[in-house]
Amino acid sequence: MLQGALLFEPEGGQPFELKAGQIAFNPAKHIHKATNASSSEAAKVLNCMLAEKGQPLATPVP
Repeated sequence: MLQGALLFEPEGGQPFELKAGQIAFNPAKHIHKATNASSSEAAKVLNCMLAEKGQPLATPVP
């Protein structure tokens, strides 16, 4: 987390707030939702994703 804060909600897990300077790990193919925790401050995230060659990095879920 580079700036601001996110509300991170892993499916089947406890939601938590991720603040600037903190990191989180989300296992491959696990559904999660992340939203800006603030209505007035921008949130900046550096997201590193790994996937097997030829496989999609992510699949959006409605």
